[in-house]
Amino acid sequence: MPALPPRAGLPPEPPCLPATLAVELTTRRLTRPAWLLPAGDCELDPAPLAGTLAEWREQPCRLKLGGRGDPLLSASWRDVCCMARQAGVQQICVETDLLIGPAELADG
Repeated sequence: MPALPPRAGLPPEPPCLPATLAVELTTRRLTRPAWLLPAGDCELDPAPLAGTLAEWREQPCRLKLGGRGDPLLSASWRDVCCMARQAGVQQICVETDLLIGPAELADG
């Protein structure tokens, strides 16, 4: 396949966005949005996540904690954030809708 011609007069290509690794730490939550059907409680064992994060070390990536459950209700959320930082993850996003104080957060 021939190379594309240069983009004459156009701004340079924007840099690639970092890849996003989305992780569901728990299915537990204290709120119940109308769109969310009930589910059982389940917790992720974060130990194997270290290997996955190490594989992503060579490329810019972003870790997103959230999904069905609230990651701040998982006892391992702080450990996972530390693990991601040690693996060189550039961005960590935590999706939460908790309306509680710091004393009520899950603590590992």
